[in-house]
Order: sequence, then structure tokens, then C-alpha cells
Amino acid sequence: MAPVIQLDEWRRRRRGEGADPDEGRLASAVERLDRLLADRGWDRQPAPAWLLTDLLAIQGCIAMGLTGEAAERVERLIERSERRTARGGPRS
Repeated sequence: MAPVIQLDEWRRRRRGEGADPDEGRLASAVERLDRLLADRGWDRQPAPAWLLTDLLAIQGCIAMGLTGEAAERVERLIERSERRTARGGPRS
């Protein structure tokens, strides 16, 4: 049987290791992405498949503690979303 992860304990241990320099970058990128998706109505269901795929990849990076990779993926997703909007491309 797999062990249960106690989030409070994990956070305490993680803080003791020093702050991740990419966390601020990731937080800023996520806030920007959130505004972008809301402005375009992509935060409502059904979301385009390409968007869901990218969000799942980002979630996986975060779950594995790869905040730098997650931040890069969010930044690329922002650029991709802006390009799609600029060219008037389809939602999906």
C-alpha cells in the first residue's frame, strides 16, 4: 500500500530546504495565464483539447516539483494562446 502524503509536513520540510527560485516566476505566469484564459472565455467548459493537454502537462510538472519546467510551459502556453487569438484561429 502506498504511503499517504501529509501536505503540511511536506510543506514544512520543503521550506526548510530553501525557497525554489522558480516559484515566483511560476506564480506570475499562472496569474497571467488565468487572466488571459478568462478574457478569451477559455476558462469555461468545454475547453479546447490543446489547452487541456498543455494544462495537464503543467500540472504534472508541478506535481513532480519541476517548477522551472512548469513555468516554461506556462509561458509557452501564454504565447501560443496569444498567437491563436491574434490570427483569429479556431478554439480547438
